[in-house]
Amino acid sequence: AAIHDMSENEQRWYAIKIFERDEKVIEKLNLDSKILEHIESDIKAAEEELDDDAESIITNERYEYISKVIEKSYKKKSKKFLHKNYPLWTFSISLAESKTSSTVMSRIHLK
Repeated sequence: AAIHDMSENEQRWYAIKIFERDEKVIEKLNLDSKILEHIESDIKAAEEELDDDAESIITNERYEYISKVIEKSYKKKSKKFLHKNYPLWTFSISLAESKTSSTVMSRIHLK
């Protein structure tokens, strides 16, 4: 097929669009009906295995990828930094994390 003559990035893009059943892309590629039937059976198998529709599968993968990129580029400030610069906020976080927070909070009266 003509897709194999494309760069890896283009092949990936077309594969995703075909998996999403993008009619314009499928029409543009002018694939043989037997190839389309084979692709459709593969898509249905993936949907059944992953218990979701093709579009949702792709959307979920995109969000997971975005989350990983953000996770790698975002660094949380340490609790030591927070405690030094924001003691009341850190105390509140510590209380929220502790098992006895409701008992302690019931004794604190902010005016």
